[in-house]
Amino acid sequence: MAADANTTAMIAAIQAAITQATTALNQQTTQLGQGLTQGVNNLIQEVQGIPAAVQGILPAAPALPAAGAYSRSPLATNVAAQLDYETKTDTKYYENATKSVMPYKGEFDVEPNRFHLFVDQVLVRARDTGMLEPGQIVMVPTTLPIPAVAAVPAAGGVAAVAAVPAVPAVGPFCNAIQEYGSKTLEEICAWERTFIAEQGRMSQNSKILFDAIMASLTTMGLQRIRTWSNEYTIVVNGESYDAGLTLFKVVVRES
Repeated sequence: MAADANTTAMIAAIQAAITQATTALNQQTTQLGQGLTQGVNNLIQEVQGIPAAVQGILPAAPALPAAGAYSRSPLATNVAAQLDYETKTDTKYYENATKSVMPYKGEFDVEPNRFHLFVDQVLVRARDTGMLEPGQIVMVPTTLPIPAVAAVPAAGGVAAVAAVPAVPAVGPFCNAIQEYGSKTLEEICAWERTFIAEQGRMSQNSKILFDAIMASLTTMGLQRIRTWSNEYTIVVNGESYDAGLTLFKVVVRES
């Protein structure tokens, strides 16, 4: 009986020791897990703070440029605003717009054999540069615009004259390049005279068209056309202007 009591006491002691060891192990495991969890949380917070820290060190990324207006030709990107030839952009535009319209520079000699090619190429250049837009130089109105007349006060016994408002051009409008036989030289010249002395895009386009046509002629062609320079030069208030659409009409006639 004494042996059984000793055995029971020993087993109880062993079980108590095991329970104590298990409890201690569980406590250590819990503490280890809590420490690991806290470490992971600290690491996550540090990682999340990296972008803000980097943002304060690195320069901000440049904004992407906005997409420009769509156009099928570089010459069609600016067809309405007045050109400023003191800027490189507009000077480059002029250089490109006034290149020969022919496939090979100086190919047209003002002869019938290449006449239709010349007209087609001038039409393409006019379209690319916006000259076929409503109100632009190639679209010639049926009735020309009349500029406004300022009022004149009475003076020296002469009665006052009331102001007269401007009268806009009246259509239908004629494409003077495609329909090159629809308007006379005098009508084309009268149309260009209405705007050629003004400081605006239409006057600039007249000069662009003039220089492009001249760049497209052979030496023989230039000699033939120069004979009629008085017909495509428009004089306004003593100032002479090269008239591009009128020059085109002269070239058509001489071809």
